[in-house]
Amino acid sequence: MRDGMTSVTKKAMDDLKKRAEAAQNLEKEKNKAEKSAKIAAKTVEKLSAECKNAEQQNRELNAKIAELEAAAPAAAPAAAPVATCKFL
Repeated sequence: MRDGMTSVTKKAMDDLKKRAEAAQNLEKEKNKAEKSAKIAAKTVEKLSAECKNAEQQNRELNAKIAELEAAAPAAAPAAAPVATCKFL
């Protein structure tokens, strides 16, 4: 052993180094997870806004459809009659 380290001391130092590396890796993973969570939250917020816009557009289109359907029976009799021709 060098520097007067016993085998027990060396093992303890190696163990501490491994634990420090593991702690650094865990910190990196935690940071990645936090970043992913922020991205997911922004995506959910964006999709929620898009969903609300789509719902509003659907309501507007349904109102327009109802309006056109209500006007259709009144417009039908005003249509010009179609003449048919018979070919010999």
